[in-house]
Amino acid sequence: MCLGALQCVLPHDIYNSLHSLWYVHAVKVSKETNLAGIQLLNTFCTFLLDACGVDVTEIEPVSGSSPIVSEKEDEDWCRLLGDLKKSCASTAYLVGLPPDEETVPPTSACRQLRVNVSSFLYKHLPVVFFSLHLVHEEMKLNCLLHGNFIVLAQLLVTLGTCLSCHSYLDYYYSAYPVLHCSMASLHTEHKSEMMEYLSSPCDVMLWLQNAFDSDQDPFPILSGVTRRTQDICIAFSIFGQLSQGHRDSSKIVKPFGLGSDTELKSAVSLYEKLSKEFSPMNAVVQFIAVQGFSPELLQSLPRGVEIPLREALHSCCNDPPTGWPTEAYHLLGLVQQLSTCHAFDTHTHTHTHNTHTLSIYLSICLFVCLFIYLSISICLSISVVQDAMILLDKRKLLRAGIHA
Repeated sequence: MCLGALQCVLPHDIYNSLHSLWYVHAVKVSKETNLAGIQLLNTFCTFLLDACGVDVTEIEPVSGSSPIVSEKEDEDWCRLLGDLKKSCASTAYLVGLPPDEETVPPTSACRQLRVNVSSFLYKHLPVVFFSLHLVHEEMKLNCLLHGNFIVLAQLLVTLGTCLSCHSYLDYYYSAYPVLHCSMASLHTEHKSEMMEYLSSPCDVMLWLQNAFDSDQDPFPILSGVTRRTQDICIAFSIFGQLSQGHRDSSKIVKPFGLGSDTELKSAVSLYEKLSKEFSPMNAVVQFIAVQGFSPELLQSLPRGVEIPLREALHSCCNDPPTGWPTEAYHLLGLVQQLSTCHAFDTHTHTHTHNTHTLSIYLSICLFVCLFIYLSISICLSISVVQDAMILLDKRKLLRAGIHA
């Protein structure tokens, strides 16, 4: 997903160089350790920081793996208490309180950053940072990727420090207090190129919360990469019609980067069609069904996002229209009703076909009868004319004999 995001924002030649370097680096590292899951993401983050010119020797990667539940109950309690103690220490350090004697505030990347401005990816740092932030927001909509949040957040904190994006740093620190550090801000000269995006972080959860009540700025998406964000923002905007009426699609999502926006245009076109022809609940169900939502995908959403979508499904489950797309019936679990609708459609089609055939047959028979009738009429007319001509000739002969 991260590589896909970078492909959307970087020039073609720069991305190809980055992709080639990453492939070589991944092959080299994979010979020494097994790259899978969190380890792969950690390796990529370290590689990307190095490509951006950031000195990674003093940045200690955080562990984003989900804690493994121990079989022993006392080990579970020790792990939970240890996590709570670390969290309290991080929070105390964040607000400026002195740490406990036995605890030390987080030390990852707490020293001054050293950045090589001649690195080939350094001048693209703003777009790299913002595109990965959009990936972070996309991951927040998938509970199955929960363990990856903090790993990507550490990368974003480092890049945000290089760009002096204080609002973004506050955003990450509030979500991940353990990442709080005292890195110096360096090299802010090219931040103005993306001031519109880097002024304040876009929070997908906050955007979805406000989608029910008021208009707001469109949420930026990377076409083909942050599709879940795109579809859920549009679905929640359909919900907003219950209180606000129809909302212009340009105020919902907007493309960011150099990639193709074909998927976005298709989704927006579907939104415009459904929101004008159906009720909000009906339109939401059809939209998420056509966009490929499955029961498994719904289960992976955060509960605050899943519940409104479940409510829309529940409201349409008792009396679904017969003209729905097939995907909507599968999403509702109404496979039997779908078979009934298909049987009804088949019967209707057969009946219509038979009626059409009968109409054609009757038309042909009528045409043949009319042809025969006209033929007989013409023959009778010719016979009458011939008899009249013969009678006329006889009269002429008779008149000639009388005169003679």
